[in-house]
Amino acid sequence: MKIAVKRYKEAIASLISRTPIHNLKKIILVVGHDFLNVDGKNNMTTAGTPQTSDARFYKMVQVGKKLLIETINDLSSVVPVDVIVVAGNHDSNSMLMMGDILEAYYHNSSEVYIHNTPAPRKYYQFGVNGNMYTHGHNEKINDLPIIFATENPDLWQATSRHRVHLGHFHHNKQIRVKDIEENHGCVVKIINSLSSDDAWHSEKGFLSNKAAEAFLYHETNGLIANYYFYI
Repeated sequence: MKIAVKRYKEAIASLISRTPIHNLKKIILVVGHDFLNVDGKNNMTTAGTPQTSDARFYKMVQVGKKLLIETINDLSSVVPVDVIVVAGNHDSNSMLMMGDILEAYYHNSSEVYIHNTPAPRKYYQFGVNGNMYTHGHNEKINDLPIIFATENPDLWQATSRHRVHLGHFHHNKQIRVKDIEENHGCVVKIINSLSSDDAWHSEKGFLSNKAAEAFLYHETNGLIANYYFYI
């Protein structure tokens, strides 16, 4: 868990150091995507699959809460932050709870807004940019652009740059498309993960790059930069 916290802090610091942060209007911080890995004290996923964990669930919640609050405070001291909570298939209930904790903590803040609802897909608009955020474990990847346009037609029509960002697919055998592709006027991007490989993935040889990403958007020109942090 100490390694995970260290990686997260290093990734945030590295990515922010390469962005023109004092010229930004807003930071979008997406949290979740199996952030807590398990969904209760029995160290199982939401569906009941046992997981390898370094600490008790309550301790993970405590450390995760502290890490997110410290990160949000650091970022919001420079520029307003919108936090988008996207639960994964491992921690659906616990990340909804974490989102409620963050909402309660920042309910009087004028610099931080928490987007936390039970909806599996979250949407966000910044100028011409319309984004969908989803973990991606339920939907077919090729269907996501149509889901976007059907589920949120107002955002689709109001924007000309459409993107879908998915949580990390844990190993290459799960991926049936490239990590980024465009169809139906929408870019679908599978985001990298900082997470270490657990015992099961290591035994199976399902190994992956450890990385984090940041995206720089312009209100009228769309996506203008993509930054990477590798460990």
